[in-house]
Amino acid sequence: MPDLTAATSDTAETLPESRISDAWTLTLPYLRSAGTLLVFCAVLWLLHHEFSAIKVKDVAASFRSLTFWTILAAVTLMAANYVVLIGYDWFGVRLIGHPISNRQIAIASLLSYAFANSLGTILGGTPIRFRLYSAWGFSSPEIVRLIYFIGFAFWIGLLTLSGTLFLAVPFEIPARLNLPLATSRPLGLILLCVALALFTSCAVLRKPIHVLRVNFQPPPLRIAIAQAALS
Repeated sequence: MPDLTAATSDTAETLPESRISDAWTLTLPYLRSAGTLLVFCAVLWLLHHEFSAIKVKDVAASFRSLTFWTILAAVTLMAANYVVLIGYDWFGVRLIGHPISNRQIAIASLLSYAFANSLGTILGGTPIRFRLYSAWGFSSPEIVRLIYFIGFAFWIGLLTLSGTLFLAVPFEIPARLNLPLATSRPLGLILLCVALALFTSCAVLRKPIHVLRVNFQPPPLRIAIAQAALS
């Protein structure tokens, strides 16, 4: 004879879970909209705060003081910089293996960095990336892994370049800082050692490292070298 008590108990346990799941499904679109509105309001406040001390006539006077070739050089360098930044997203998307077009990668990268350079990474670049890449079918762990790859590329490039420059073209450390360093050479050596440790981790750690469903395994060594060269 079937155990009706056990069946009733199982049904009672699954009912609250199904109700919670249904409630979460119903409220999720509203939570996303509320989050988007909150970030938008924060962005407006930050823009007002940043531009409150800037006057239009001062900006116009500053532009009039620049030569045509100076403006052209600035625009060219800015465009080249954003091409490099698109490369960060391109490498990250290719490592994750999610099929989207280069046009989508460029749009996400340009919008993310445009906001991040003005408002910071937390309120600027990260929400834009989550919004766009999730709309293109990326899961949350994949987006976090993508942002991790982008940050990895930035830091490994920064450490390699700054460490090399500090060694090759050292500068004197100001005495007022009270540091036990006379020049930047020891600091450059430290930075290159950290960069070497990151490169080593790329060569040694070849298995996934999952933390909260996100794979934090470093990129392959050849990709890390390409990321550093791009940086």
